[in-house]
Amino acid sequence: MAYGIKVSQTGHDVKTCDDKDLVFSSDWNTFKIKQSGIVYCENIPCGNYDIGVFMPGEKEVIIDHNLGYVPVLLAYADYGDGRFIINELNGLKDEYDGFKVKISSKQIFFLFENWSSTLTKNAVAHYFIFEELS
Repeated sequence: MAYGIKVSQTGHDVKTCDDKDLVFSSDWNTFKIKQSGIVYCENIPCGNYDIGVFMPGEKEVIIDHNLGYVPVLLAYADYGDGRFIINELNGLKDEYDGFKVKISSKQIFFLFENWSSTLTKNAVAHYFIFEELS
């Protein structure tokens, strides 16, 4: 008996339909999650003015993955305001915050930006490292 996950299109029995009638099958050569995790960043400093230009406060968190190669990565940040940020550093003073992630063959670098002019903030990043496709 084969094991896996299959999802069929509406109106097709997932147990008997052809692959062309599937929406997803774990047998297909798709990205599989190799590692995942959560990173907490507390007390991101508020921004301030530097030579008349508002600059956001920043805080970096670095974690090790030690895979020995640069994998495919998806990460997003949650500042608790109902919006999720994926690789966006173009914040807006007192409205939108920024988040950027970079990855090397050994580490993941999370950069959190706080575009508030008055409040420190906390954020949570969720990340997923995918296996390479064969």
